[in-house]
Amino acid sequence: MSLTRTTREELADRCGVAFSRFLDLSSATPADIRVGDGAWSAADVATHVLTVFRRYNDRDLTSRQGLSSSVAGLHEQNDAELRALAAVSHGQVLEELRTEWGRFALQDMDMDGVYPFHCGGTIDGYGGWGNMLGELLIHGYDIAMAAGRPWPLDDRDAVLILNGVFQVAPGFVDPARTAGVVARVEFRVPGGDPQVLAIDHGRCGVEEARRAGVRPDVVIGGPAPGLLLSLYQRIGVLAAARRGVLIRGGRRPWLALRLTQWFPAF
Repeated sequence: MSLTRTTREELADRCGVAFSRFLDLSSATPADIRVGDGAWSAADVATHVLTVFRRYNDRDLTSRQGLSSSVAGLHEQNDAELRALAAVSHGQVLEELRTEWGRFALQDMDMDGVYPFHCGGTIDGYGGWGNMLGELLIHGYDIAMAAGRPWPLDDRDAVLILNGVFQVAPGFVDPARTAGVVARVEFRVPGGDPQVLAIDHGRCGVEEARRAGVRPDVVIGGPAPGLLLSLYQRIGVLAAARRGVLIRGGRRPWLALRLTQWFPAF
């Protein structure tokens, strides 16, 4: 863990609540409603979440087999897995989701163990549960926005999701767009320890700010839900600012505006 301290029990409880919310929303939303940029329907989103559950439940979590080595490859994997389930009805997907959630909840994952992740990254057990919490709540947000329904994000849930995000972020940096970039961005999130994301000519690392020892170029701070939605590019800069996510300092604060270029997958 890096951003926050938690337990398996807390993560399981919060994932259980998030799963129930996601399932209720998916059940109540027309399956053919278009979500986000219109590429996926609400049914596609539910099917995608099902495939992510299966990645955790059916794979050897200690192996890179079944993971994508690049962001482009991950997008291709997502699309291929959707096509493979194209003939499965939305109702059946929802039933399968119940089954897979039950399997996931019984996973004997070593919470302190470090596991391979997409794009050459690694994630610990706490981050893995946080990643699944994010799948439920971020994709739930997508469906809710398309359906015109409220979808509040709890501060603590967002911190737990960000705990996983910061662990895997280095693998998602765009090496071409950051080839000439040297920058250190510090994130200050209430309920978590400040984290520094360091980019150096296409490479990226994340460490706790107290260990960084160098003044950051940008300091970004604000409530975890707003930061989470901003990093996932569900909201823009102005919407994030309205949620309290602001530039708080740094030597080159204008670099904050380039973050979405450096991490297009988010």
